[in-house]
Amino acid sequence: MKRIILHVFHIGNNLESVKKALTTLEGLQSWWTKDVTGSATVGGIIKFRFADVFKPDMKVIQSNDSVVQWQCVAGEKEWAGDIFTFSFTDKGKTVSVKFTQEYTNEITDEQYGTFNFNWGYYLHSLKQYCETGKGTPWYNKPQLKDQVIFYFGQESIFSHWYKCRFVINEIEFCCVEQYLMYSKALLFNDMEIANKMLRSSDPKRHRHLGRKVKAFNKLVWQNKCRHFAFEANLAKFREDAELKNALIKTAGMGFAEASPYDRNWGIGLSISNPKIYDLQNWRGNNWCGEVLECVRKTIIESMSKS
Repeated sequence: MKRIILHVFHIGNNLESVKKALTTLEGLQSWWTKDVTGSATVGGIIKFRFADVFKPDMKVIQSNDSVVQWQCVAGEKEWAGDIFTFSFTDKGKTVSVKFTQEYTNEITDEQYGTFNFNWGYYLHSLKQYCETGKGTPWYNKPQLKDQVIFYFGQESIFSHWYKCRFVINEIEFCCVEQYLMYSKALLFNDMEIANKMLRSSDPKRHRHLGRKVKAFNKLVWQNKCRHFAFEANLAKFREDAELKNALIKTAGMGFAEASPYDRNWGIGLSISNPKIYDLQNWRGNNWCGEVLECVRKTIIESMSKS
């Protein structure tokens, strides 16, 4: 069965704001989708893009002081040939707007319900834009994978287990994990574990020894551990030119240790789990990532001052 979507609403502003919203690319970008190109004049084609998910091309059939009308000429088979009409009348204090979409092709009840719901949302966005200057258009949110460096395992230079060389308080360390667990032993006055830590070059053993520290207090450790991690990472990246350059090149990106085992230092999800690309799915505090970002900021700021 062929359908018609119909919405009638009132906009509390002048007619010019409505015309701008419907007849200019800037206006259309402000309430429907930010990705709009083409020509909004009569006979022109306006290309509306919702990433690669939805991409109708609309030919402008009419555009005057009371009607704007489009026809879908490409991009979406469910909308092929459909006529979209915005009729608007100045009522003095408000502008009355009538919107219709006349379907050429048959669509299912589910499709009709989805399109009708979406139009309700975006027509409300149109009303908001005309009344306040700010709508809620669709936009292609940057993907987290393009904003965050996910890493896991000692092969990554960002890992606490990555083998390197740095010196703190005249003691040489072979990885951040060694310094972190050594500091943990010192914090709780366990010199036996601290000395064993310095005699080993295996980060796995460092972690094992760290779990044996006597008189351990979890709250005290959690208040101090990120400071120790900062000290170690700062020395690590400052003292190795190659590592420092690699860190600086990541400016603008975040860091996340994609460890499925650690919900304090990591995000609690494996690097192969697609859920890592949504912050709401993260199960950990990502202290490693936070520390790396602080270290990078400190190094860049110190370079700008020198």
